[in-house]
Amino acid sequence: MKTPLILFLLFLSLPGKSQSVSLATGLGLDANNPGKTMAFIPVEARWQPIADILLSLTINYDRGLGMTKNAEAFTLNPDLPGKVILKEKSNTNIVTIGANIDIKLFNTSSTDELLLTVMPLAYSFHDTKVSFRDFDKENYTILNEDINASKSGLVSAFGLRYLFRKDKFIALNIQTPLLRNKPTGADFKYAAPVRLMFGYRYNYKKSK
Repeated sequence: MKTPLILFLLFLSLPGKSQSVSLATGLGLDANNPGKTMAFIPVEARWQPIADILLSLTINYDRGLGMTKNAEAFTLNPDLPGKVILKEKSNTNIVTIGANIDIKLFNTSSTDELLLTVMPLAYSFHDTKVSFRDFDKENYTILNEDINASKSGLVSAFGLRYLFRKDKFIALNIQTPLLRNKPTGADFKYAAPVRLMFGYRYNYKKSK
């Protein structure tokens, strides 16, 4: 653990290299579960080790805002209603780690430019929590019940990033769902976040 940290610090101290850190946030929506309002607050952190090389290490955190829908529960107990409607609340949080490749499309001025951003392959963690309001578990059963699930796997992402005045930007990107089968019996698909973000790029070391 110490060796990678030492190498990282040595790399940061290399002379004559301009490096930058970018932070962005905004609003995200899920594109893979139509008809279900699953929204996120995305936070993105990027580290670009060499400014002249459009490659950056990226961490995305998508904080789920929760989604509510109706669920049906059934019972064979003759003393109770055969079917009841429950309120189901689910929430998904996503963490994605990967490397972005920026491809410059064109410059609109000496300080503004439009970039195509591509994350060919990244690793993503999806954590979904599900709860039911006033659910009588002893007497009722939910068919095809959504369950808590923590899954991880490979994803890809791509988008556009407009950099203006050298240090501010607006970005729109979409990430694929997890490239794996969904949990058996689940009534949802893995989320595919679409993110609209505004951010700032800080150059903490200038070229000599």
